[in-house]
Parts: sequence; structure tokens; C-alpha cells
Amino acid sequence: MIPYPNSKPKTEIESLDLDPRAKVALCQMGIHKLFDINQYTLSGLMDGTGMSEADARKLKAKADLCQIEGIGHKISNLLFLLGVNSISSLSRQDPVSLRERIVKINGHQIQQAKHIKKIPTHAVVMGWIEKAKQLQSARPA
Repeated sequence: MIPYPNSKPKTEIESLDLDPRAKVALCQMGIHKLFDINQYTLSGLMDGTGMSEADARKLKAKADLCQIEGIGHKISNLLFLLGVNSISSLSRQDPVSLRERIVKINGHQIQQAKHIKKIPTHAVVMGWIEKAKQLQSARPA
């Protein structure tokens, strides 16, 4: 259920920057976490929500990143703001540079970014990149 203004979101989907009708449709489809979107094809997501192809692709890409332990909707939003918008892109990142960019963007008042409370350690970011490499190598070329 979509909250009234000034109320806390009850699900991750409600906290996403999406058209309210798409949020309602996603919840009606049983999708309450960004990761849950992975169970739908692009066309299924578009048909079920009425989203444009571009919006559905972006949402699927964010959900794809959530396959990696420690990456949820807030981290995936930050990664997107940094231009890291796929598993493939994450797999090619330098962990030190990526962590520095996360710290920097998280410290600025950027309206699109939901600030994260705990900055990931270098080891955590390295783990994300290693897992992205594993996922990328397991995908068909």
C-alpha cells in the first residue's frame, strides 16, 4: 500500500523514486523488495506495471545489483548515481576508487540519493566487485 505523505514507507518499493501507479502495481504483483523484481522478465514487468521500457530496464538493472550481498536499494541508487549501473560495470571498478566516490557522493546533499548510514568498508566494496566478477563470468557471452 502506498503511504500518505510524510509517512514512512512500509516496503522498499514504496521508497523508490517511481510513479505511484507503478509502485501500486508492483505491490499488487507481490513485489515488496527491489530484489524481487529479478523474478520477472522485462516484458512481464512492463505489462504488469505499465512502465516504459527505459524505466523497467533501469529498475531491472538496480534489482540485478541487489543479487550481491550488502547491496540493497539505497546502495544500488548510489551506484547508479556514480554510473555503475550493471553487474558488468561493477565488475570493472577499482575498489579504492569506488569506495572514495561512495563516500564523496554520500556526503553531499544530492536529492536523488538516499543517504546511507554506514559507509561500506574497503573489504566490503572489494567483495561486491569480486561477486560481480563471478556473476558476470557465469553469464552467457
